[in-house]
Parts: sequence; C-alpha cells; structure tokens
Amino acid sequence: MRTPHGRFLVALLLAGLVALPQSTQAQTTRMGVHAGLNLDGSNVLIGLNGQFGIDISDHEAILGITGELYPFMDKLSMTVVEIDALLPFRVSVFEMYGGGGLALRMRRFEDLPADSPADESDTDLGVNLKAGLVYGDEDAGMRPYVEVDQTLGAGTDLGIRVGIFFILGSGR
Repeated sequence: MRTPHGRFLVALLLAGLVALPQSTQAQTTRMGVHAGLNLDGSNVLIGLNGQFGIDISDHEAILGITGELYPFMDKLSMTVVEIDALLPFRVSVFEMYGGGGLALRMRRFEDLPADSPADESDTDLGVNLKAGLVYGDEDAGMRPYVEVDQTLGAGTDLGIRVGIFFILGSGR
C-alpha cells in the first residue's frame, strides 16, 4: 500500500514517542495497530495508535496520537491524524477512556478533469470526541481494544476501530 501521507503518519507517531519528556516516559506507553470502519462513508481504515501516560496535577491522563489511512477509496487518498487528551478509569479487567482533541484530515484527489474547479488536495481541521475500552491486565504485553470516535468538522465522521496495544513501558 502506498499513499502520499503514509510516511508523514509514521514519522508523526515516532516523533511523539521520542519527544516525550522523561517524566512521562515512566508512565504507561503503548503503541497499537487497528482496523476499522468509517460509519458515515462505509470506508475501511487501518492505522496506528500511540498512547502515552501523563500526569495532570494529581490525575493520570493519556496523550493519544492516532494516524489512519483509507486504502480502498476510489480516486482518493485520505489520511487522518488525531491528537487527543484522554482520561482513563478501570472497572475490573477493563480500562475505559474518554476525551477529545483535534483531527486533521488530508485528502488528495486523483484523476480530476483538466477543467475541474476542484483542488487536487484538501486539508481540514475538526474537533474529535473519543471513547475506548481496553481489555486485560495492566501488566500484559498485548491488550485488545475497541474505540469509537466522532469528528465534528473536517468532514464530520463516526468511526469504530478494533486493535491491539503493545505495551512498551510502565511506571507501575
């Protein structure tokens, strides 16, 4: 799979991991892969999800960075990058989280007619609301998750994802 924004997506997630202050690296850090469906457009998506534990005052929070590609769209390449602040809480073997942030949607249209008034590319910024459920013990090396988000603006979309987090570090 080759998209014009794929390298940007991977670079952004790696930069987020490297740029974390040393104090936040003691908290839980997890990277995930996922597949999902954009329910408004019925488009399949694949992506990467990085979540980095941070302390805000006396509360634990998560900085989430998500990147997605839509590989099966006809005559269109689309990449979405989301940056969210998430609040986690545990119930039994489940960790739930919710929050929101910003969503950046980048589109590149292919094969536009020469006389088309449309631009070849389009970039939009919107607000993202997100909720997720992670299953398993905090010390497990891999944890499955499901996530739902609603983007307002930037092409309003409702999406659902299923994936696996790989735990890279924990301060617990």
